[in-house]
Amino acid sequence: MVKSNYHTHTLFSDGIDSAEEIVKKAIEKNFLAIGYSDHSYTWFDSDYCMKKNGINDYISKISELKKCYKGKIDVLCGIELDYYSDETDASIFDYVIGSVHYVRKDGIYYPVDNSRDEQIKCINEGFGGDSSMYAAAYYENLCSHLNTNSFDIVGHFDLLTIFGAVDEENPKYIKSALETADYIAERGTVMEVNTGPVFKKRKKHPYPSYFILKYFLEKGGQVMINSDSHNAESLDFYFEETCVLLKGIGYKSAVRLRKDGWETYAI
Repeated sequence: MVKSNYHTHTLFSDGIDSAEEIVKKAIEKNFLAIGYSDHSYTWFDSDYCMKKNGINDYISKISELKKCYKGKIDVLCGIELDYYSDETDASIFDYVIGSVHYVRKDGIYYPVDNSRDEQIKCINEGFGGDSSMYAAAYYENLCSHLNTNSFDIVGHFDLLTIFGAVDEENPKYIKSALETADYIAERGTVMEVNTGPVFKKRKKHPYPSYFILKYFLEKGGQVMINSDSHNAESLDFYFEETCVLLKGIGYKSAVRLRKDGWETYAI
């Protein structure tokens, strides 16, 4: 049974609940651990992320919660580090989720998940209407991100599929996605299975898609179940269904992070 969540957003970035409200809800749900992962600062788009000088307040608050709820739940201070973020010192966090939220083309930062119209605009303006070229650029960013920052967890691997504007059956897309999954598995980085798009009613299944999860398993990759929660109520949304999905693919276990380190548990 899943008793943790590590992709969690609060009022420090684009969440709607406070860090303390979230830890209280996690305890109510009998969680073993809760990890906070508010968005790192991006200078070109500051609406959704932590403030440029807000990181110290964030770390201080999570440290306070660690002390306050010690013995009741493991509290961990992470960050969701965007590829184009200015945050460079990842060592100050308990863990880092590496994510790609933008594709940059000709000096323009196009958001991946803001809206379908913005995504199609990027595909048309930046890649001549070829979604497979757009996907290749996205996955190149993800590989470069991992190579540069060596983060612990890959966030919403195929986020670019959120609006259905990318043809997931295109052989060129499949090649880009699987080569990137292969690279992640070789590095030993954890792939999150992210239930956020189901909660938002954007997709009927979590990220990443079935064929990617199947390939990742064949390559010996490890997965973690996260909800990409932006409110306390969704902390464990669709977790039971995701365990069934993973078992159907062939996964027997997942990983989680405790205050003393990583552990594997049966799903």
